Amino acid sequence: KLLFPLLLHNYEDVEYMGFLTELLAYNDLMDGNFDIDTFSINQYTDYNNRERHELSVITKNKLPVPIDVTFTNKDIYIKITNNVTVIKIQAIDDTLKLFYTNYKDYYYLPKEDKAMHKSVAHFVDRAYREQAKASTCYEPISDLFLPLTQSFEYNYIFKKDYAEKKQFIRVKDISKNNIKDYVLSVFTNIIS
Repeated sequence: KLLFPLLLHNYEDVEYMGFLTELLAYNDLMDGNFDIDTFSINQYTDYNNRERHELSVITKNKLPVPIDVTFTNKDIYIKITNNVTVIKIQAIDDTLKLFYTNYKDYYYLPKEDKAMHKSVAHFVDRAYREQAKASTCYEPISDLFLPLTQSFEYNYIFKKDYAEKKQFIRVKDISKNNIKDYVLSVFTNIIS
């Protein structure tokens, strides 16, 4: 009587272990065990007839996943199927601010709404310049931007305003050298 439940338990462990280990393929994917197959910036027209852009990435997963998974939110679409993951990230066309950390070396030019290094701005009439503060030490840049997660480190980070938490990177700053790190940062952000 006592031996049968023990043997049944061991039998079920062995029988279902293969399926359970297949689930580790998701962990493997999130840990970066994939290769970037292609990535591109695509332009399309949305349902409101507005021109939009998105980063489209296709990866080849090293291990096949047992069940297809789809994730969507406002900016990101991810579909994981077998050995392929498709990622689409909405880009925004906007004017954002690149903040400089060494604000004591800059003047803010209110009429131009930008900061300029003192070595150049000292030629500007004093009436048209003021000492920059952390919140006014920026350069406005108009471009296409992608949302940025805290785990992706890059030199040029853009925000709408100084106190804003949401950060962006320019689309043109995504390259073969950093696309995998960017994708991993997106995965990390989704999991956390």
